[in-house]
Amino acid sequence: RTMAHTGPANRLDIPLFDEFVLGATRETSNSSTTAEEHKNRGNVAYRKKEYEEALMHYIEAYKMNDRDVALLTNMSAACMALKRYEDAADVAHAATMSDPTWAKGWYRHALALEASGDLCRAVEVLEDGLDNIGENEQMRALYVKLAFMYEEDELSAAEMKERGNEALKRGKIPAAVEWYTRGIAKSGTSNEVLTALYNNRAECRRREYEHEKVISDCKEVLKLDSNNIKANLRMAVAYEQLEKFTDAIEAYERLLKLDAKDTHQVRERITRCRVSERYMKN
Repeated sequence: RTMAHTGPANRLDIPLFDEFVLGATRETSNSSTTAEEHKNRGNVAYRKKEYEEALMHYIEAYKMNDRDVALLTNMSAACMALKRYEDAADVAHAATMSDPTWAKGWYRHALALEASGDLCRAVEVLEDGLDNIGENEQMRALYVKLAFMYEEDELSAAEMKERGNEALKRGKIPAAVEWYTRGIAKSGTSNEVLTALYNNRAECRRREYEHEKVISDCKEVLKLDSNNIKANLRMAVAYEQLEKFTDAIEAYERLLKLDAKDTHQVRERITRCRVSERYMKN
């Protein structure tokens, strides 16, 4: 499809845009302004939220230098800001055709498709993109979000937990947190699955050193299962990391009552907390 001037008023005025992307010959702008100057002016206009002006500068720059794939994703971003979602998708798709390793092209293509309501195609684009460029944290997080939205009615909380577990095994913590959070929000979930979801999300947050969030998730676990050993241990360690030694000692002491294993190590931690607490008071 060409994006010609004869189209609707809210479409991009880039004659034969597809041919440009495929490398066809085109006229060179007569302006003395260079491609880089147009690009910089476009960036300034974009930051000022003057999106129409930004878009025109990016188009002029691209006419002069079609090897700069960043111009295509810049155009896509400007189109998104103008709510021209189909154009945003077209231009981002052109970026992936020009350079299949350009992550922003895949990402912006998916964003535009999401905005236009085509979740199925957005998920497919991200799958294709991840296949082409390998792992990308930003793309993976968007993929998880959109895949959930697309599959929301089909996936159970237990299945979301498994998706989260798979992401966690790969070290993709943001994606894992997203799956666990979505599972927690799913209505009609059993206490057993909810316990696992909160516990697993707490583990993600422990790895990210988000101690307050670890404590929050562990408290939710203990509302469901007051004898949960993992939650008591994670909460105790988080309190200790935050130097809330009184709370840490209480959690460790609960752990002693619940688990006969590793009592020596737990007692050592209690002693360490008491020493640290006395030191802070002095």
